[in-house]
Amino acid sequence: MQYSHYLKVFPSEGNSDHLLLYSTKKASLISLKKATYKAVKDGKLTLAHEALLTKHGMLVEDQHNEKLRMLGFISERNATSTCLHMTVVLNLDCNFACRYCFEEEVKGKHYMSDATVNHLIHFIKEKFTEDKKSVVVDFYGGEPLLSIEHIKTISRAINCLTETRGASYRFMLVTNGSLFTRPVAEDLVPLGLESVKVTLDGPAEVHNKSRPFKSGAGSFNTIIHNITRTCNLVKIIIGGNFNKNTFAKFPALLDHLEKKGLAPDTLASVKFDPIMKNPQSSAAPFSCFEGCLSINEPWISKAEKLLREEILKRGYNTPKPRPMHCMIETLHSYVVNFDGVIYKCPGFIGKKDFAIGDVHKGIQDYTSIYKIGFWKNTECVECTYLPMCYGGCRYMAFIRDGHIDNIDCKKEYLDGSLERLIKQDLKYREKAGCNISNPDNSDVLMINDLFEQLGRVCAHHFPTQFKQFIPPSLERIIKSYNTIDNVIQTYIYGNSAATANNSSFVERAFMAVASIRYLDDFIDKALWPHIPKCNPEKLSRLFDTFLQKALDTARKFDPFMPETIIELPRLEMYLALNPGQENFDRFFKKLFIYKSYDMFYTYQIIHEDSLESINHTRLVRLALIDYIRDFSADHIATDTDLNLYKYIRDNNINPRKFIAYLMDCYRQEDPRGYRKAKKRGFIDSANDSRPADDENKKAATSLSFHESFPLLFNRAISLLQKLLPD
Repeated sequence: MQYSHYLKVFPSEGNSDHLLLYSTKKASLISLKKATYKAVKDGKLTLAHEALLTKHGMLVEDQHNEKLRMLGFISERNATSTCLHMTVVLNLDCNFACRYCFEEEVKGKHYMSDATVNHLIHFIKEKFTEDKKSVVVDFYGGEPLLSIEHIKTISRAINCLTETRGASYRFMLVTNGSLFTRPVAEDLVPLGLESVKVTLDGPAEVHNKSRPFKSGAGSFNTIIHNITRTCNLVKIIIGGNFNKNTFAKFPALLDHLEKKGLAPDTLASVKFDPIMKNPQSSAAPFSCFEGCLSINEPWISKAEKLLREEILKRGYNTPKPRPMHCMIETLHSYVVNFDGVIYKCPGFIGKKDFAIGDVHKGIQDYTSIYKIGFWKNTECVECTYLPMCYGGCRYMAFIRDGHIDNIDCKKEYLDGSLERLIKQDLKYREKAGCNISNPDNSDVLMINDLFEQLGRVCAHHFPTQFKQFIPPSLERIIKSYNTIDNVIQTYIYGNSAATANNSSFVERAFMAVASIRYLDDFIDKALWPHIPKCNPEKLSRLFDTFLQKALDTARKFDPFMPETIIELPRLEMYLALNPGQENFDRFFKKLFIYKSYDMFYTYQIIHEDSLESINHTRLVRLALIDYIRDFSADHIATDTDLNLYKYIRDNNINPRKFIAYLMDCYRQEDPRGYRKAKKRGFIDSANDSRPADDENKKAATSLSFHESFPLLFNRAISLLQKLLPD
């Protein structure tokens, strides 16, 4: 094995015996001991390290073959993509007079007609082939909200199309924000609106000069007002455009956002970009000479360092460095202009030489028009940054050179910036994520992405509660991982602590534990104490949506995680919001089935076991051990989540059926221990309604509970007996 050609190695600050390894191919980051790094070249790498580094794209069998595979990477992505992506330019009209608008040459009272809308819908239906699972539309302008009725018409039609196929539809708005009021948001969200990108070019005094209304009036206050009124309905993405004279003023915008209540948990992301300068030539689409002609210009790196640092240190989310390629290379991605003409990039709308067809007649081959695959040359393939560039931006090359024959190389920029970007993320993204060491402490596996994404789900659904939430620590996750394996081996399979197998490190299992631990902590510690203050009906709907979104996020890291994982918090919330004898008697047995399901799920990943081999009695056995703790004085006093004893006591539940169930579980799981407990007086025979012969029947497991269990069990039964009605 040898290191990937697409690997960057940086010194680790504050840890001189480690290196930071970053894969430009997978955006994976690992902190590795220098000795382990050297072991690869010496051929002395352990199998565990080899598996980990290979998993994250850092080790390959042969660099030459790796480069050959990279030539087909985008084609493979296109072949397996299940998404149809459309950018729809509804009009070229606007109520703003931005100084740098790249559409200046083509702007005017140009609107998509009803007939073109119908042809567009038909085009989407044709392109939404059987292998597609989703349709994503970016509505663009001009100002797309000047054509809001078309947005509704198109969205209703696509919703009908996707619903009949069991597929999904969502859309995004790229808007100046002046027309995106709360009533507009309330109209569009049910139709599939997922996110809105709004541009703010710095604080008011800068923005109002750059992006005024056509009347000349400032637009800043209007946009801020609309964002504050809609950010709890839809994801708001803040963008901004700067030049070398304005970027230093942007931190004042961030201060203003916080002052207006637009804290990090209210916005999906914040990112500022340099304005593209246009040369004075006939090819110029607009007359703006204050921006850049290449991302490699030194002032851009300086501006980015400042702005990204200011964004991150305030807690806002901003994109990480990652692999990417020009949208032109994406096969199932199209840009439809207001007149129905189709392009591959919004920057080229109105330029006839770059049209590839229209919604009436379809599309033609555009390989030569857009120089598809022009990055497949020796210089690009040999470049470590190929996965993050693939020849760069065709439109940037066009405004610089007047054509797209040349690549828009980013090497100089990435050489000067990538290390800083990675270390900024390590420094500031501690709230949403942490560094996770594998169990033998020989290297550090990053799960920042997992915690960051779960954190966004929590913050979006429960922003107030998330502000006080502290994610689980590294030590706690490792302890949970090892405890799960040891507990099941000891209490289900009968291996003593001395003979139980050591927990092997399996990344997927570790990520599952991290996901479950994060969500459990958030629900139990941050959300549960606030339940009495919430509207039950509203909370029920919101919590169910939250659980599903959280599961979808966790599945990005463990695609096989079953929905049963979220059944326990779902059921506990239902019982909390709907207390009563009937519901408790109906569902308490399911609590015992769901309680330890996540532990068994993790165990079967580690040991390549099958979930089908886990019967309900095994789940119940472990749950019984766990739930008995609810009756200790410490748990009764400190539990913030659903404590069974407090629930029964506080809701005046008659526990007679529950007592009988506990007795039956004990008898079935540990008949010998049960008989001993009866003889020693730990179990009152008056509570035992089963014939003595039943105790001799074959039990689900021959394992005995821990020697302290009879005392704990007796305490629980005694407390429950006191709650029996006279």
